[in-house]
Amino acid sequence: DRLDGDHGLSMGAEVLIVKAGPLDNAVGVVESMHNGYFQVRIEDGSMVNLRAKECQLLMAGDPRPSPRPLHLPYAPPASSSGNAAEVPRHVRPGGGRDRRSTDITVGHQVVVERDGLHAGASGKVTAARNGYLIVHLSSGKSAYFRAKDLSRVGGRADLGEADINAPPPQRRVNR
Repeated sequence: DRLDGDHGLSMGAEVLIVKAGPLDNAVGVVESMHNGYFQVRIEDGSMVNLRAKECQLLMAGDPRPSPRPLHLPYAPPASSSGNAAEVPRHVRPGGGRDRRSTDITVGHQVVVERDGLHAGASGKVTAARNGYLIVHLSSGKSAYFRAKDLSRVGGRADLGEADINAPPPQRRVNR
């Protein structure tokens, strides 16, 4: 059951928590996903909610802490020696620029700037939910994106200065 294509996270996947704080460098197992958060069971048995950017998939052969906890509901991956602190951190694509969610709204024509499956694809924003924009791509598929991963092109968003200073359109009245 794949939950997040861009980050490769799926149910039962072992992840390294890279979120600053008391859980930094802790290891856990992805239990489920809901509303953009992954529910991760950590070694002490408690459940934490994390965004994909706050955890990193551990591949077979990656160094991880030992010994493995015995009470996790999934079989542990192939054992290896090492320390989770030595796992190289993955730098996520998408750039460092922040874009306000109000910059791109429903109806705008956009191009996907993020690396990955839909890189360079164009489409139209059809809805916005839980901080994500739903884009109907020219390929006929729909996909969820953050505003920072998209750029506006043409369409509703391109207003020249002449258009800005023009009076608002008058409403038609049927008589």
